[in-house]
Amino acid sequence: MNIRLADFIIKSLLMRIYKLSLRKNWDIYLLFILCLCISPARGQTYAEKAYYLIDSLNLDELGESDKHLIDSALKLYHQAKHDSDRLNSIMILTQKMVHEDWSKYNEFLYIELQEMLAGSSLTEKESLYGKKMLANVMGDLGFYAVSVQGDFNKALDYFHEALDLSEEIGDKYNMVTMLNNIGSASERFGDIPRALDCYHKSLMICKKISHKKGIPSLLNNIGLINMEQGNYTEALDYLTESLKIHEELQEHENVARNLENIGLIYSRIGNSEKAMSYMLRSLNTAEVSGDKIIIARALKSVATEYTKQEDLNNAEKYGKRALTLYKNLGNKRGLASVYHLFGEVALKKGDLKKANTFGSQSLKLAQELGFPDDIRNAALLSSNIYQEDREFEEGLKMYKLYISMRDSILNANTRKSTIVQQTIYEIEKTQLLKEQTAKEEARITAELKTRRHNFQY
Repeated sequence: MNIRLADFIIKSLLMRIYKLSLRKNWDIYLLFILCLCISPARGQTYAEKAYYLIDSLNLDELGESDKHLIDSALKLYHQAKHDSDRLNSIMILTQKMVHEDWSKYNEFLYIELQEMLAGSSLTEKESLYGKKMLANVMGDLGFYAVSVQGDFNKALDYFHEALDLSEEIGDKYNMVTMLNNIGSASERFGDIPRALDCYHKSLMICKKISHKKGIPSLLNNIGLINMEQGNYTEALDYLTESLKIHEELQEHENVARNLENIGLIYSRIGNSEKAMSYMLRSLNTAEVSGDKIIIARALKSVATEYTKQEDLNNAEKYGKRALTLYKNLGNKRGLASVYHLFGEVALKKGDLKKANTFGSQSLKLAQELGFPDDIRNAALLSSNIYQEDREFEEGLKMYKLYISMRDSILNANTRKSTIVQQTIYEIEKTQLLKEQTAKEEARITAELKTRRHNFQY
């Protein structure tokens, strides 16, 4: 509804109530309360569902780019003559909209696609197109469930539905994405065996269909899990292979991540010089890319390495730059890591009050987000601070939390799963290499045969 029209209606209604109150001798307080009940409606502008398709879309909350995007997409939607064109316009909206109400349009799309696919008049081509789109939509719903709502089980349901549908229609590219999503969600909530299984399956599909762009991220994910398990040689192999492909593809953000992760491995095995070399290369590459998240991560990693080297001034210098970026980005996990860093620095300086403040902030955010490795790190820091401050009971409590989180990440079953998955991967990789070699030999033989025939002719 037009805002001016709404104002006019409200004013007219209030005037009629006022005139009626004079005739009926209503209490002036009743009129005042009624005005209060009606007037707040002017503060928010909710969109009409008939045109905007979803409930509770508050136009006042949207940025100009989102408003323009919605108007453009809905104009196409209402003018379209075919279902596929209508659905495409909403799909574009869900992929580009910034405000989190994109999820409402995604749910609308989910319902519309299910209704469309339930119809009996679809051609085979239309059915295939609808299923492919539905699998993508379910992937987005899963992403929203795990990243915004923190609902792991709901996310996995969507990812598995999308994976099944992608397998049914033979969409291997989306199978790669869904397996990676399941792996990522599983890893986040501590189910390392399932994460590894999904990453390896996704990686093998990428290799079979020569999906080069998808390979390095999976190698990176597997490398990081191996690093957390203490399998540093295997981790370096995966990460170095990932780095090589990312450099070939000139993906600066991912190159920066790889360099940072390799630096972290060298830091863990005690090669401080090599660790710092990779961290600084990561920072330089991140700054070339211009990606603020990657820059913040690299700054924090450099600061952490300076802390290990007892260069606390440089640690604080780089840490403050990372903190500013993470605050501007609203990145809570990044903030948790920087607060942990400052807690370490303060502890080394002997400022226990400051260390405790930063340690508590880090632990609070880590528990809020639910990442086991972040909780583990923050709990160990808090335990060390309490022990230094001679608060042994609290220190023991934090140490028990640290042990609990550590064991959830690193246990016998997980280590066994890592070794088994590594063995399976090596066997499958060897088999795939044999198949590719055989195909190449067959191609060369056929080509020579054709040339010979042409020559004889």
